[in-house]
Amino acid sequence: MTESRSAKEMLARSIAAMTDDWKLSVDELDHILEAGLEDGYLDEEERAVLFRILSRLSAKDFSPQLWNHVEYLIRKHDLDGVEEAEAPRPRMNGAGPKTEES
Repeated sequence: MTESRSAKEMLARSIAAMTDDWKLSVDELDHILEAGLEDGYLDEEERAVLFRILSRLSAKDFSPQLWNHVEYLIRKHDLDGVEEAEAPRPRMNGAGPKTEES
């Protein structure tokens, strides 16, 4: 999948937001969404990027406010039907927490 400019920007903003504490705030999530919503809606690729970002968070990363906001975004942007495989993977050059995939 070729990444659009807005999808790349969403990924870049998510990496920048998470590098300070590996968590995401409501304001940081909204800043990420602004890149995708520049044209007024999230296209399929932008929805897939948002899905990938949210799916990387664990329960300990969620404040009650973030949890409520994420639930709202899932409904609003119909993220229940998005497959993770559709989302481009960010290239972080080894930065970030280690996962089973690393």
